[in-house]
Amino acid sequence: MILFTKSDLMKIVDVFNLVFWRSVLVLVMVTTSACKEGGLHAASAYTALPKDASPYQATVSIDLAETFPTNKRLLGNNIQWVDRGDELLKKGSTEFSPLMLDKVLELQPTVLRYPGGSLSDLYRWKHGMGRAEKRKKSSRFHGNGDDTIMFGTQEFLRLCQLTGAEPLLTANVITAPPEETLDWIKKINFERVTYKGEPLPKVEFLEVGNEPYLIDDNKKELAITAKEYAKRASSLVAKLRKLDPTVKVGIPLRSDDFDGMPVTPLPGFNKEVLEGYSEQIDFVALHNTYFPFIWADLPSNEEQMYLATMAASNVVSKDLERTRQQLKQFREEKNIPIAITEMNSMFSIGQGKSDEYIQSLTGAMYIADLLSLLSKEPDILMANFWSLTGNWQFGAIDQSGRERAPYKVLKKFHEMLDGSHVNTVITGPSFDIVQTGILTEQQGVSYLSVLGSIVDGGVDGKLVNLWIVNKHPLRAANLSLSMGKNKLVKSITKETLTAKKYFSVAQAKAMNWTNKVVQENDEPVVLEPHSINLITVRM
Repeated sequence: MILFTKSDLMKIVDVFNLVFWRSVLVLVMVTTSACKEGGLHAASAYTALPKDASPYQATVSIDLAETFPTNKRLLGNNIQWVDRGDELLKKGSTEFSPLMLDKVLELQPTVLRYPGGSLSDLYRWKHGMGRAEKRKKSSRFHGNGDDTIMFGTQEFLRLCQLTGAEPLLTANVITAPPEETLDWIKKINFERVTYKGEPLPKVEFLEVGNEPYLIDDNKKELAITAKEYAKRASSLVAKLRKLDPTVKVGIPLRSDDFDGMPVTPLPGFNKEVLEGYSEQIDFVALHNTYFPFIWADLPSNEEQMYLATMAASNVVSKDLERTRQQLKQFREEKNIPIAITEMNSMFSIGQGKSDEYIQSLTGAMYIADLLSLLSKEPDILMANFWSLTGNWQFGAIDQSGRERAPYKVLKKFHEMLDGSHVNTVITGPSFDIVQTGILTEQQGVSYLSVLGSIVDGGVDGKLVNLWIVNKHPLRAANLSLSMGKNKLVKSITKETLTAKKYFSVAQAKAMNWTNKVVQENDEPVVLEPHSINLITVRM
């Protein structure tokens, strides 16, 4: 049974100004329709885990001879133009709020995507140029009314300059002609946008549209077919190649379903676009991580929703492989990179407490797990957390400048991106989970995910970092480390991020990384239940 109507949901959107709503509404409509028509099997009942708190045994084997590169673009982010860049600027000003800016600088995003998701379909960049009092309004995608573009192109590029992030623009191919995007690139890359006389960064990445594979119930007039999208994208990119061939162009794609769960009202979108788009593709852009999103009754046992989130990376991995197969099937280019230009968890909308779970330890653990997965995929160009500040429950930094739980993961993960990654193999128990929300039934999911890296510690020798998520909600892991023969271990340090209750937002706000030295090198390292761990082995 659906707990709320589309009208109710749109009222919620008006309150929260959810740019992501375009995707969520389609998932509700399409998935509900599929269930009614018998396209999906009824979900099985969930059986709770035994109330066993005894530790389980696991082993991580690290092969220091097998290394592969790190990818710092995995720590990208999103920023919107509305509401002064989601409260990044002082009220009535184009100057940054010192508190918000300090938090962004600490986070060190490596890529910044602008001007927002669905907002890009209505964005007019020229309205956000010049002196603040001279700027014009642009339309909000959700809710009523317009907003003056205070966080415009100059402010965006200035933030990129301050953080060292690479700029990624999303072009408006829905309500603006190609020439408008070309003028934007010309202004940034050739005429140059400046701050106090100094040129601001150029743009290297351009995403051609946001989510053309969806139809927003609130703005159906903006919907276009896959064929029309391919036509518009081809026209724009053909002209862009002549203007600036150095700009890398990304095409948004969406599989018909995520492991059997329908997720677009335009089935066949990928095939039609990949066959109809006539220009070179430099990368494709996916938004395939918003799990477990529960649109109807919430599970009576929160453990089910928790484990569904802990299994969601499996579905993301399957969709990455499916996308690769379609690229091979329908395109001549070889090894087209994949960008996850929006990445976050999603639990519910309009269902009260569970709406906030994005900010919980569970939401942070899912991001930690995704980063492990994406780090091991050689064709991932970048990943952009949705989003940087404010923006309902989604921002890594809230509207008043406080860190949310995912912030603590994104910031800490920088330590995994120095040096090189090393191959790791983990052995331990696994779990199954029934269909929950848009997450289909998953089997054989490991309770542990691990990513390793090795850096030169100078006079102190080499440091091996292990990023390990213990997904078990009840049991600690006694983890043995296998470093191979003749590997002298000097010390082991473990840092942990956890909370007593994995869905408590209050506890997630208060939690911090703890630092503990594990003195006995021949003893297992204890990983607390539902925890993220950074283990550093000094050799």
